[in-house]
Amino acid sequence: MSTDSLPETVYITTKTGARARFRRVEEEVEDARTVSRSNGVYRNSISAESHWSFYSVTSSNFTVSGIVGPGRLLGKALDFAGRSLERKISSLTNRAASSRTEWEVVFSACQDLGDPNISCLLEAAGSNVTREQLYAFKEIVKCKVIDCGSGSGSGWGRIGLLSTQITEFKRYVSFWRRPWVSYSTEWLYYFRLASFCLTDSALSERFAGACSRQRLEESLSLCESDNVYERGIGMRVLSKYFFWHLCSPDLSSGYTLALGRLKNIILRQLQLGPSGSDAEGADELICGVVSFLVYNSRDISPLITVEIMEDMIDVVELVSSRKDLFKMTYEWIFFDFAHDTYRRLTSRINSCRCSEQRKEELVERLDRVFDDEEQE
Repeated sequence: MSTDSLPETVYITTKTGARARFRRVEEEVEDARTVSRSNGVYRNSISAESHWSFYSVTSSNFTVSGIVGPGRLLGKALDFAGRSLERKISSLTNRAASSRTEWEVVFSACQDLGDPNISCLLEAAGSNVTREQLYAFKEIVKCKVIDCGSGSGSGWGRIGLLSTQITEFKRYVSFWRRPWVSYSTEWLYYFRLASFCLTDSALSERFAGACSRQRLEESLSLCESDNVYERGIGMRVLSKYFFWHLCSPDLSSGYTLALGRLKNIILRQLQLGPSGSDAEGADELICGVVSFLVYNSRDISPLITVEIMEDMIDVVELVSSRKDLFKMTYEWIFFDFAHDTYRRLTSRINSCRCSEQRKEELVERLDRVFDDEEQE
């Protein structure tokens, strides 16, 4: 049979009435000696450069979709439903892949920073248990504060500078808050504070590459910011300087500056009310300052003025009257280290350059507040 005599279409009808139609197609093959295993009819020749195959275009009877009748209607309906289902599955798959990609970008970026705690805390922050989330938020804030204060250059110091992933990162962080859940005021505050630590690049830029004195001054500047979250971070970073008892000479002026502004910083927090204040941050700062004055401030002793000590007594009286807010400082001053606190503060008052009368007045105030607490 010559090539030209091959029919374009072949119809086959079985005894049962089923009908099939086959159409001829020409296909190029690299090796004409290779026989295709696909279903069909082939003409193969060793000398030929191509082969012809017949493939079935219809192979059914009454329900075939290409024949007028209920089969075509059913076929079109199934085709439409199939395409609709395929589009929905594709959309869900793409959405899941997109979310997974965003998390993988954040996760891999955090791993590149060299601190495995980052990715662990991020995973905990996305938990369905609000208690676990709150714990993760507080730990994120602590890690960021320590990094800003120490200038260690760890992953936490650079996490706010992920400019290439910052959009995806912010979107991922926003998923931690679920609109159908009723959260406590504490949860909401630490959620926003942790988000601020992770996504605000300006915060990291303030401390990046700065010396210890510059970082101390930056934290003091944050304490006086109009931004509630900047104040929260500033008070915590500043408190670390006092808790760590860093007494290098280059920090002396920064410490005295911070001590002179402490009272105003704390009073401003109280004036903002529950919605705008950070009692825990203020509590941590006061406790750090008192600890520093009691146990280690020899290098700055000559710089501690009577005005600073007068402000400190005002703060101690405030802690006594607002023990419900300043719980940590209250326990530290009046219970855990009451004797040392009273003795060292009294000694610092007597070391100030001022009149004896003024010293006596300040010591009497200090006596009164400690006596009142002992009576309670």
